[in-house]
Order: sequence, then structure tokens, then C-alpha cells
Amino acid sequence: MMFHIIEKLASIGSRNEKEAILRSLPPQEAETFKAVAIATYHPLVNYWVVKYDEPEMYSSVISLPVAITQLGDLSSRSITGNAAASFLSILAGKLSESDAKVLRLIINGDLRCGATATLFNKVWKDLIPKFELMACQTLNEKTATKFKFPAYAQTKYDAARCSIFVDGDEVKYYTRNGKTYQIENEYVRLRFIEAGRRYGKPAVFDGELYQRKADGTPENRLVSNGIANSAMDICF
Repeated sequence: MMFHIIEKLASIGSRNEKEAILRSLPPQEAETFKAVAIATYHPLVNYWVVKYDEPEMYSSVISLPVAITQLGDLSSRSITGNAAASFLSILAGKLSESDAKVLRLIINGDLRCGATATLFNKVWKDLIPKFELMACQTLNEKTATKFKFPAYAQTKYDAARCSIFVDGDEVKYYTRNGKTYQIENEYVRLRFIEAGRRYGKPAVFDGELYQRKADGTPENRLVSNGIANSAMDICF
């Protein structure tokens, strides 16, 4: 049923008509659709899987909402790599064929129905969290009047924005748009875990990723951002 709703949304160009369809869903279907939308578009959820094989058959032994709850093993990275791909193939086989198609859309991070989190949040207020970071303004006569002294200043590097979420021993790195950086550096991870423990609760660190040359000076922006982008998970 969910796949047919998604197909119907995709076939309609009018945003208002899409909204009307969503508002008219019966309660149970609305709850399932909301679960699907959250699983697909939540900015801090990543399943870390690019591809997985379709199952040989579909058994319809579990519902789509149940399957969505099981995706937590992927987002938490309890299951990774080839095991994660196999996990998804098996999970898809437990669904109906149409629900398995929805699962594929969820994993790909796009329901492909011409609607986004903005519309879903209009229908169901605050359904999907927004990932927003504070930005800087150029220093000029107007903005300078807003400074409250004494003030502390640092160099603003024109590099790749990175927000680091630390919760216990878990460290996650995000771009300014909520995509995930895959930074595999144990030294860096441990330093941020140590810094996070000083707060005694989950902490967020925000800054810019830039690369240094062999002599310690900053690399140029093009090279530096290219290296940062190579660490970005494009399948978020």
C-alpha cells in the first residue's frame, strides 16, 4: 500500500494536491507513511549501505513498520559491510514485493515522489528534524556594531564545514547540510571523546576541515575541500 501511495504522489505535479493526499490518509496508513518519511529523510540517520541484492522471493512475514525498526542495526553500525548488504537482502525477502520497493527507497534516501521533508513537516508539524548550522557574516561597518566586548576572535578558514557530535564513545562527523563524513582516524576520535567527557553529556563541536601542507601551512581551498569531499558519504 505504501508504494502505491508514493507512486500516486509521484504522478502528481501539484504540491497542494500532494499535501491533500497526505492529509487524507487513514490514521494507520498515515502513521506508516510518517515512519517511512522519517526513516528516509532524518538528517542524522545513515544506513551505511550502497548496494544490496534483491531477494529471490518475498514472503510477507513482517510489516514495513517492523522492518524499519530493524534498520537501527545498520544506522548504529552494529552490522556493517557485506554483512549489512546480506542483512538488507534477507530483510527485503521478509516483506511483500511492494514494501521491499519502499525499503529500497528508504535506503537510497529518496522516496522519489516529488515531495521532501518540507512538505511532510507542513502536513505533520516537526515530523522530520531540520539540520541547521549557524553561519558567519562578513565583517563590515554594520556587523561590527553588533560586537559585545571583550570579544574573542579566530581566523575564519574558507574550508569544509564540519560539526562533530559526541555521545559517550560515539563520534559522528557532519557537513553543513547534514551529510556524513567518514573520518577513520582513531587519534582524532579519542581526542573528541575526551573533550566530550568534560561536559558529562552529549556535546557538539563545530569548525572547518582544512588540510595542511608538509611544512604545516594550510593547503589551498580547492585541494583541501577536495580531500574533505572524498570523505563524504554520498549515500546519506
